[in-house]
Amino acid sequence: KNAGLTAGYTDQEYISAGATIINKVTKEVIDKIDIIATVTVNRNKKLFTIANPNIFFWGYQYLVNNTKEMYFMLKNSISSVGVEAISKDSIYEFIIPNEKIKGSYAPILAADYLSKAKNKFAVGQSIAKIDENGKNANFTILNYSYSGYFAAIQALAMGANVTYIDQDDEILADLTKDKKIVALTKAFNSTFKTVHFSHENLVEEMKNTNVLIATNQLPTVKTVAKITNGMLESMPKGSVFVDLAVETGFSSDVETKPANIKKQFQTISGVACVTIEHISNLFPKVISDAISGLNTKYFIQLAKSSEKSLIDSISKDKTLSHAVMTYRGNLTNSDIASSLSLKYTSLATAKK
Repeated sequence: KNAGLTAGYTDQEYISAGATIINKVTKEVIDKIDIIATVTVNRNKKLFTIANPNIFFWGYQYLVNNTKEMYFMLKNSISSVGVEAISKDSIYEFIIPNEKIKGSYAPILAADYLSKAKNKFAVGQSIAKIDENGKNANFTILNYSYSGYFAAIQALAMGANVTYIDQDDEILADLTKDKKIVALTKAFNSTFKTVHFSHENLVEEMKNTNVLIATNQLPTVKTVAKITNGMLESMPKGSVFVDLAVETGFSSDVETKPANIKKQFQTISGVACVTIEHISNLFPKVISDAISGLNTKYFIQLAKSSEKSLIDSISKDKTLSHAVMTYRGNLTNSDIASSLSLKYTSLATAKK
Protein backbone atom coordinates (compact mmCIF):
# COMPACT_ATOMS: atom_id res chain seq x y z
CA LYS A 1 0.00 0.00 0.00
CA ASN A 2 1.21 3.51 -0.92
CA ALA A 3 4.40 2.03 -2.37
CA GLY A 4 4.39 4.41 -5.32
CA LEU A 5 3.51 7.70 -3.62
CA THR A 6 7.11 8.91 -3.50
CA ALA A 7 7.28 8.67 -7.29
CA GLY A 8 3.83 10.18 -7.73
CA TYR A 9 1.82 6.98 -8.32
CA THR A 10 -1.37 6.38 -6.33
CA ASP A 11 -2.77 3.02 -5.29
CA GLN A 12 -5.72 3.64 -7.59
CA GLU A 13 -3.40 3.89 -10.59
CA TYR A 14 -1.94 0.50 -9.69
CA ILE A 15 -5.41 -0.97 -9.28
CA SER A 16 -6.48 0.44 -12.66
CA ALA A 17 -3.45 -1.27 -14.21
CA GLY A 18 -4.49 -4.63 -12.71
CA ALA A 19 -2.46 -4.72 -9.50
CA THR A 20 -3.66 -5.96 -6.12
CA ILE A 21 -2.96 -3.69 -3.15
CA ILE A 22 -2.18 -5.28 0.21
CA ASN A 23 -1.83 -3.66 3.63
CA LYS A 24 0.78 -6.03 5.03
CA VAL A 25 3.34 -8.41 3.60
CA THR A 26 3.01 -11.84 5.22
CA LYS A 27 4.57 -15.23 4.57
CA GLU A 28 1.30 -16.39 3.04
CA VAL A 29 1.48 -13.54 0.52
CA ILE A 30 5.17 -14.07 -0.15
CA ASP A 31 4.70 -17.77 -0.92
CA LYS A 32 2.35 -16.92 -3.80
CA ILE A 33 4.82 -14.76 -5.76
CA ASP A 34 7.97 -15.37 -7.81
CA ILE A 35 9.66 -11.96 -7.88
CA ILE A 36 9.87 -9.05 -5.44
CA ALA A 37 10.83 -6.01 -7.52
CA THR A 38 12.24 -2.84 -5.97
CA VAL A 39 13.76 0.35 -7.37
CA THR A 40 15.98 1.36 -4.46
CA VAL A 41 18.24 -0.74 -2.25
CA ASN A 42 16.38 0.44 0.86
CA ARG A 43 14.60 -2.83 1.56
CA ASN A 44 12.73 -4.14 4.56
CA LYS A 45 14.99 -6.93 5.82
CA LYS A 46 11.96 -8.66 7.34
CA LEU A 47 11.16 -9.76 3.79
CA PHE A 48 14.46 -11.67 3.72
CA THR A 49 13.53 -13.66 6.79
CA ILE A 50 10.11 -14.78 5.51
CA ALA A 51 10.96 -15.26 1.82
CA ASN A 52 11.63 -18.75 0.51
CA PRO A 53 14.73 -19.48 -1.65
CA ASN A 54 12.62 -19.78 -4.82
CA ILE A 55 11.66 -16.10 -4.73
CA PHE A 56 13.95 -13.64 -6.50
CA PHE A 57 14.59 -10.16 -5.15
CA TRP A 58 14.87 -8.13 -8.33
CA GLY A 59 16.39 -4.64 -8.26
CA TYR A 60 19.58 -2.69 -7.63
CA GLN A 61 21.73 -4.72 -5.23
CA TYR A 62 25.13 -2.92 -5.21
CA LEU A 63 26.55 -5.71 -3.05
CA VAL A 64 30.19 -4.92 -3.77
CA ASN A 65 29.86 -1.94 -1.44
CA ASN A 66 27.15 -3.37 0.79
CA THR A 67 28.74 -6.49 2.21
CA LYS A 68 26.67 -6.41 5.39
CA GLU A 69 23.48 -6.91 3.41
CA MET A 70 25.18 -9.43 1.13
CA TYR A 71 26.17 -11.66 4.07
CA PHE A 72 22.65 -11.31 5.47
CA MET A 73 21.22 -12.44 2.13
CA LEU A 74 23.61 -15.38 1.93
CA LYS A 75 22.83 -16.42 5.51
CA ASN A 76 19.10 -16.39 4.77
CA SER A 77 19.48 -18.19 1.41
CA ILE A 78 18.06 -15.23 -0.49
CA SER A 79 18.05 -15.39 -4.29
CA SER A 80 18.59 -12.08 -6.05
CA VAL A 81 19.02 -10.46 -9.45
CA GLY A 82 21.07 -7.28 -9.52
CA VAL A 83 19.71 -5.28 -12.44
CA GLU A 84 22.88 -3.17 -12.44
CA ALA A 85 24.68 -6.22 -13.88
CA ILE A 86 22.25 -6.80 -16.76
CA SER A 87 24.23 -6.09 -19.92
CA LYS A 88 23.60 -6.57 -23.63
CA ASP A 89 26.39 -5.80 -26.08
CA SER A 90 28.29 -4.08 -23.25
CA ILE A 91 25.35 -1.70 -22.64
CA TYR A 92 24.16 -1.65 -19.03
CA GLU A 93 20.66 -0.36 -19.66
CA PHE A 94 19.55 -0.31 -16.03
CA ILE A 95 22.59 1.73 -15.03
CA ILE A 96 22.22 4.47 -17.64
CA PRO A 97 19.18 6.27 -16.11
CA ASN A 98 20.84 6.53 -12.69
CA GLU A 99 24.25 7.38 -14.06
CA LYS A 100 22.97 10.02 -16.49
CA ILE A 101 21.19 11.86 -13.70
CA LYS A 102 24.12 11.50 -11.30
CA GLY A 103 26.64 12.69 -13.87
CA SER A 104 24.55 15.64 -15.02
CA TYR A 105 23.69 16.63 -11.44
CA ALA A 106 27.23 16.43 -10.02
CA PRO A 107 28.73 19.58 -11.67
CA ILE A 108 25.62 21.58 -10.72
CA LEU A 109 25.94 20.41 -7.11
CA ALA A 110 29.69 21.14 -7.17
CA ALA A 111 29.06 24.66 -8.45
CA ASP A 112 26.83 25.26 -5.44
CA TYR A 113 29.61 24.19 -3.07
CA LEU A 114 32.16 26.42 -4.81
CA SER A 115 30.18 29.36 -3.48
CA LYS A 116 30.39 30.91 -0.04
CA ALA A 117 26.73 30.06 0.48
CA LYS A 118 27.52 26.38 1.05
CA ASN A 119 31.27 26.27 1.74
CA LYS A 120 33.00 28.61 4.20
CA PHE A 121 36.39 27.77 2.68
CA ALA A 122 35.27 28.68 -0.85
CA VAL A 123 37.01 31.55 -2.61
CA GLY A 124 34.07 32.13 -4.92
CA GLN A 125 35.43 30.50 -8.07
CA SER A 126 32.88 30.61 -10.88
CA ILE A 127 32.61 27.71 -13.31
CA ALA A 128 32.93 29.76 -16.49
CA LYS A 129 35.26 32.68 -17.12
CA ILE A 130 33.14 35.85 -16.80
CA ASP A 131 35.62 38.36 -18.26
CA GLU A 132 39.01 38.50 -19.97
CA ASN A 133 40.85 38.50 -16.65
CA GLY A 134 38.91 35.58 -15.25
CA LYS A 135 39.50 31.87 -15.62
CA ASN A 136 37.51 28.70 -16.05
CA ALA A 137 37.15 26.35 -13.11
CA ASN A 138 39.16 23.13 -13.42
CA PHE A 139 37.24 19.85 -13.13
CA THR A 140 38.99 16.48 -12.81
CA ILE A 141 36.98 13.31 -13.42
CA LEU A 142 38.31 9.94 -12.28
CA ASN A 143 37.40 6.62 -13.97
CA TYR A 144 35.55 6.33 -17.25
CA SER A 145 31.87 5.54 -16.70
CA TYR A 146 28.44 6.61 -17.84
CA SER A 147 28.19 9.11 -14.98
CA GLY A 148 31.72 10.36 -15.63
CA TYR A 149 30.97 11.02 -19.29
CA PHE A 150 27.76 12.91 -18.50
CA ALA A 151 29.58 14.85 -15.77
CA ALA A 152 32.21 15.88 -18.30
CA ILE A 153 29.55 17.03 -20.78
CA GLN A 154 27.69 19.00 -18.10
CA ALA A 155 30.87 20.61 -16.75
CA LEU A 156 31.98 21.66 -20.24
CA ALA A 157 28.48 23.03 -20.93
CA MET A 158 28.89 25.19 -17.81
CA GLY A 159 32.22 26.53 -19.12
CA ALA A 160 34.70 24.49 -17.07
CA ASN A 161 38.05 23.04 -18.12
CA VAL A 162 37.90 19.25 -17.79
CA THR A 163 40.64 16.68 -17.22
CA TYR A 164 39.62 13.03 -17.56
CA ILE A 165 41.73 10.34 -15.85
CA ASP A 166 41.45 6.65 -16.70
CA GLN A 167 43.72 3.65 -17.22
CA ASP A 168 42.37 2.80 -20.69
CA ASP A 169 44.25 4.87 -23.28
CA GLU A 170 41.93 3.78 -26.08
CA ILE A 171 38.90 5.17 -24.24
CA LEU A 172 40.76 8.39 -23.48
CA ALA A 173 41.66 8.78 -27.16
CA ASP A 174 38.01 8.33 -28.14
CA LEU A 175 36.95 10.99 -25.64
CA THR A 176 39.23 13.60 -27.19
CA LYS A 177 37.43 13.02 -30.51
CA ASP A 178 33.91 12.97 -29.06
CA LYS A 179 31.79 15.41 -31.09
CA LYS A 180 29.94 16.83 -28.10
CA ILE A 181 33.14 17.41 -26.15
CA VAL A 182 34.88 19.08 -29.11
CA ALA A 183 31.86 21.33 -29.77
CA LEU A 184 31.52 22.40 -26.14
CA THR A 185 35.19 23.32 -25.73
CA LYS A 186 34.94 25.53 -28.80
CA ALA A 187 31.68 27.11 -27.69
CA PHE A 188 32.92 28.02 -24.21
CA ASN A 189 36.62 28.55 -24.96
CA SER A 190 37.52 25.88 -22.43
CA THR A 191 39.88 22.90 -22.53
CA PHE A 192 39.51 19.13 -22.36
CA LYS A 193 42.48 16.86 -21.76
CA THR A 194 43.04 13.24 -20.75
CA VAL A 195 45.60 11.76 -18.38
CA HIS A 196 46.59 8.10 -18.02
CA PHE A 197 45.81 6.89 -14.53
CA SER A 198 48.54 6.45 -11.96
CA HIS A 199 48.50 7.44 -8.31
CA GLU A 200 51.16 10.06 -8.99
CA ASN A 201 49.29 11.55 -11.96
CA LEU A 202 46.05 11.69 -9.98
CA VAL A 203 47.62 13.50 -7.02
CA GLU A 204 49.37 15.93 -9.37
CA GLU A 205 46.09 16.84 -11.06
CA MET A 206 44.35 17.20 -7.71
CA LYS A 207 46.77 20.00 -6.77
CA ASN A 208 45.27 22.27 -9.41
CA THR A 209 41.63 21.20 -9.56
CA ASN A 210 38.63 23.06 -8.23
CA VAL A 211 36.32 20.06 -8.49
CA LEU A 212 37.20 16.35 -8.35
CA ILE A 213 34.46 13.92 -9.38
CA ALA A 214 35.15 10.23 -8.70
CA THR A 215 33.08 7.61 -10.50
CA ASN A 216 33.02 3.85 -10.91
CA GLN A 217 32.88 2.06 -14.26
CA LEU A 218 30.93 -0.99 -13.09
CA PRO A 219 28.88 -1.41 -9.90
CA THR A 220 30.07 -5.01 -9.46
CA VAL A 221 33.77 -4.15 -9.10
CA LYS A 222 35.86 -1.80 -7.00
CA THR A 223 37.26 1.43 -8.38
CA VAL A 224 40.90 1.51 -9.51
CA ALA A 225 41.74 4.06 -6.82
CA LYS A 226 40.48 5.38 -3.53
CA ILE A 227 40.52 9.05 -2.67
CA THR A 228 42.02 9.20 0.82
CA ASN A 229 41.97 11.98 3.39
CA GLY A 230 45.67 12.52 2.74
CA MET A 231 45.06 12.97 -0.98
CA LEU A 232 42.33 15.52 -0.28
CA GLU A 233 44.93 17.60 1.57
CA SER A 234 46.70 18.17 -1.76
CA MET A 235 43.64 19.96 -3.19
CA PRO A 236 43.31 23.75 -2.85
CA LYS A 237 41.21 24.92 0.08
CA GLY A 238 37.72 25.74 -1.02
CA SER A 239 37.68 23.06 -3.71
CA VAL A 240 35.05 20.32 -3.94
CA PHE A 241 35.18 16.52 -4.03
CA VAL A 242 32.04 14.80 -5.36
CA ASP A 243 31.82 11.03 -4.83
CA LEU A 244 29.49 9.45 -7.39
CA ALA A 245 30.48 5.87 -6.55
CA VAL A 246 29.80 5.88 -2.83
CA GLU A 247 27.19 3.11 -3.17
CA THR A 248 28.76 1.16 -6.01
CA GLY A 249 32.48 0.74 -5.57
CA PHE A 250 34.56 2.39 -2.84
CA SER A 251 35.67 5.53 -4.67
CA SER A 252 36.77 7.27 -1.49
CA ASP A 253 38.28 6.43 1.86
CA VAL A 254 36.74 9.39 3.65
CA GLU A 255 36.09 8.48 7.30
CA THR A 256 37.35 4.98 6.33
CA LYS A 257 33.81 3.83 5.49
CA PRO A 258 32.58 5.77 2.44
CA ALA A 259 29.28 3.91 2.12
CA ASN A 260 28.36 4.74 5.70
CA ILE A 261 28.72 8.50 5.51
CA LYS A 262 25.44 9.70 6.94
CA LYS A 263 25.88 13.33 5.97
CA GLN A 264 25.72 14.32 2.34
CA PHE A 265 28.31 17.00 3.05
CA GLN A 266 31.39 17.34 5.23
CA THR A 267 34.61 19.35 5.07
CA ILE A 268 38.05 17.71 5.18
CA SER A 269 41.24 19.81 5.00
CA GLY A 270 39.22 22.70 3.61
CA VAL A 271 37.74 20.55 0.84
CA ALA A 272 33.97 20.23 0.59
CA CYS A 273 33.20 16.50 0.32
CA VAL A 274 29.81 15.74 -1.21
CA THR A 275 28.32 12.30 -1.75
CA ILE A 276 25.51 11.39 -4.13
CA GLU A 277 23.94 8.22 -2.81
CA HIS A 278 20.62 6.59 -3.81
CA ILE A 279 19.99 8.99 -6.68
CA SER A 280 16.58 7.37 -7.16
CA ASN A 281 15.50 8.89 -3.83
CA LEU A 282 16.32 12.37 -5.15
CA PHE A 283 14.61 11.94 -8.53
CA PRO A 284 12.07 9.13 -7.91
CA LYS A 285 9.65 9.93 -10.73
CA VAL A 286 12.06 9.88 -13.65
CA ILE A 287 13.97 6.86 -12.32
CA SER A 288 10.78 4.89 -11.63
CA ASP A 289 9.48 5.58 -15.13
CA ALA A 290 12.72 4.42 -16.74
CA ILE A 291 13.16 1.32 -14.58
CA SER A 292 9.50 0.27 -14.82
CA GLY A 293 9.77 0.11 -18.60
CA LEU A 294 12.91 -2.01 -18.44
CA ASN A 295 11.46 -4.30 -15.76
CA THR A 296 8.32 -4.85 -17.81
CA LYS A 297 10.36 -5.89 -20.83
CA TYR A 298 12.24 -8.58 -18.89
CA PHE A 299 9.21 -9.76 -16.91
CA ILE A 300 7.26 -10.32 -20.15
CA GLN A 301 10.27 -12.17 -21.56
CA LEU A 302 10.38 -14.46 -18.50
CA ALA A 303 6.61 -15.00 -18.61
CA LYS A 304 6.84 -16.18 -22.21
CA SER A 305 9.65 -18.61 -21.47
CA SER A 306 8.96 -22.26 -22.16
CA GLU A 307 11.09 -23.37 -19.20
CA LYS A 308 9.34 -25.10 -16.29
CA SER A 309 10.60 -22.80 -13.52
CA LEU A 310 11.74 -19.21 -13.03
CA ILE A 311 15.30 -20.23 -12.18
CA ASP A 312 15.49 -22.34 -15.36
CA SER A 313 14.26 -19.38 -17.44
CA ILE A 314 16.86 -17.10 -15.88
CA SER A 315 19.64 -19.67 -16.19
CA LYS A 316 19.05 -20.19 -19.91
CA ASP A 317 19.32 -16.44 -20.55
CA LYS A 318 23.01 -15.41 -20.58
CA THR A 319 22.14 -11.77 -19.92
CA LEU A 320 20.05 -12.51 -16.83
CA SER A 321 22.10 -15.41 -15.48
CA HIS A 322 25.17 -13.16 -15.12
CA ALA A 323 23.03 -10.75 -13.08
CA VAL A 324 22.12 -13.35 -10.46
CA MET A 325 24.01 -12.07 -7.41
CA THR A 326 23.02 -14.71 -4.86
CA TYR A 327 21.17 -18.00 -5.09
CA ARG A 328 20.20 -20.27 -2.20
CA GLY A 329 23.06 -19.15 0.04
CA ASN A 330 25.70 -18.97 -2.71
CA LEU A 331 27.50 -15.94 -4.15
CA THR A 332 26.93 -16.43 -7.87
CA ASN A 333 28.41 -13.26 -9.41
CA SER A 334 32.06 -13.76 -10.38
CA ASP A 335 32.87 -10.02 -10.51
CA ILE A 336 31.78 -9.43 -6.92
CA ALA A 337 33.49 -12.59 -5.69
CA SER A 338 36.74 -11.53 -7.38
CA SER A 339 36.56 -7.93 -6.11
CA LEU A 340 35.97 -9.03 -2.52
CA SER A 341 38.14 -12.19 -2.63
CA LEU A 342 35.18 -14.40 -1.73
CA LYS A 343 34.14 -17.87 -2.84
CA TYR A 344 32.33 -17.89 -6.18
CA THR A 345 29.79 -20.57 -7.06
CA SER A 346 28.46 -20.79 -10.60
CA LEU A 347 24.70 -20.62 -10.96
CA ALA A 348 24.69 -24.07 -12.59
CA THR A 349 26.44 -25.53 -9.53
CA ALA A 350 24.23 -23.62 -7.08
CA LYS A 351 21.12 -25.06 -8.76
CA LYS A 352 22.13 -28.65 -8.11
